[in-house]
Amino acid sequence: MNRNEGESLAREYSMAFYETSAKKDIGVAEAFSTIARQVVSRLGDGGGRDAKGAGAKGAAGSQSVDVKKGASAAEAGAKNGCCK
Repeated sequence: MNRNEGESLAREYSMAFYETSAKKDIGVAEAFSTIARQVVSRLGDGGGRDAKGAGAKGAAGSQSVDVKKGASAAEAGAKNGCCK
C-alpha cells in the first residue's frame, strides 16, 4: 500500500496514520509507543471499559503497561521475528 492509500484509508475510518516498515525498522517502535501511550491514557480516563462497565484489567487486576521509551528495536528484542 502506498502512502496516499494509507492516509486515505485512515481518514475514511477516522484513525491516525503511521508510515512504518518492519523490514527496514522505520517508525515501528514510535508507532507502537504512541499507540501504547494512548491506550494507557484512555484506561486512566475510564475509556477502557467494556459494555458492562467493567474495567479493562488483566487477570491479576493490573492496569499497567511497561513501554521502554526511546528503546531501539535491538534493546526491546523486536528483531527476533521475520524481519532480521
